[in-house]
Amino acid sequence: MPQLSGVDAALICTEPKAHLSYAFWSIERGMNVFMDKPVTALTRDRSVELVQGEFVQLVKANRNAGVRFVVSCERRMQLGYLYVENFLKRFMRQFGVPITHVSIHFAGGKWILPYELADLENHPFKYGYGVLFHSGYHYVDLLARLAKLNTSIQDMDMSDPTLDLAVVRHADLNQVIKQELYQRFGSSGDCSDNAIPPSCGELDVSIVGRYEHKGRYRMSFDLQLLETSVSARNIRKDRPGTGRIRQETVQVHLGNLCSIRIVSDSYRKLAGSGEPEAFDVSIACNPLVAEGVSIQRIDRTGLSRLEPRLPVEAGLNGFARREQLLDFLRGGEAGSPLASHADSISLLTQICRVMRAQLPG
Repeated sequence: MPQLSGVDAALICTEPKAHLSYAFWSIERGMNVFMDKPVTALTRDRSVELVQGEFVQLVKANRNAGVRFVVSCERRMQLGYLYVENFLKRFMRQFGVPITHVSIHFAGGKWILPYELADLENHPFKYGYGVLFHSGYHYVDLLARLAKLNTSIQDMDMSDPTLDLAVVRHADLNQVIKQELYQRFGSSGDCSDNAIPPSCGELDVSIVGRYEHKGRYRMSFDLQLLETSVSARNIRKDRPGTGRIRQETVQVHLGNLCSIRIVSDSYRKLAGSGEPEAFDVSIACNPLVAEGVSIQRIDRTGLSRLEPRLPVEAGLNGFARREQLLDFLRGGEAGSPLASHADSISLLTQICRVMRAQLPG
């Protein structure tokens, strides 16, 4: 039992299955909490409804305890995304136009060989959950937050989006990436189907959906969450999980009046470049609303010019994580209090319901 004298906060950075236990333990002792996402994990042996139910229980306990509870989700304080969010709020307020479509593509480049799955404890797939409860949660949260902006324009049911999913698991990938290929690049372990734990979670998820109100369309979206993409890992010598190459593209359309595109990647890990990371925002407006400037563009260097406190050599996500933690330590809620994740958890729960329904048996 840790000595609690003078302790007023807990940082929870454990494997996701343990998040909830530590969270309840901390708030019951009156501690403020700064916890890594996700709030909880959906293993193969647990009901999907626990994702929503445990979140509701935690929010209630947090309110009763009266402590601050922050879920670390850095894109909520990432300066590039804040720039876009502020633009959207102004544009939507001025013209009364909602977001009509959002398209998000994330590729993580996480290369895990079949025989490594059984022993992988750091960001594991083997317990029945995968990309959705790791990097994917950032984009589920981003989608839900963008959709929420629409509720200032029109009624929209945030709790029950219509969804269609295509899911790829490790056993699926093994049908198209053959063992001979792994051997060609130096793998000596068992890469057959026999090495894959039967409970393994999702590797890639493609989601197409729409938000509605009383059965009428309000906003459509597609969400691609992929770990099967280019990696910098040398499987001859690098440990599992190394060499990740993030690719991120977000497209937002507001009817025929405005389109916004965000492109961000970490290709510089492959090139060994000392240049600033790639982060580019393009905003295109119909001439009727453009006020003389139809296309606005800002890159990573330009973002630092707008935000002098952001060093041009700093990684945007790393800087945002630092800012979130500092804000929490100073008494703030880091733009990400627990209760504000309600719409994200609703969307995640609905995705998991559809995904679980597709499992054989």
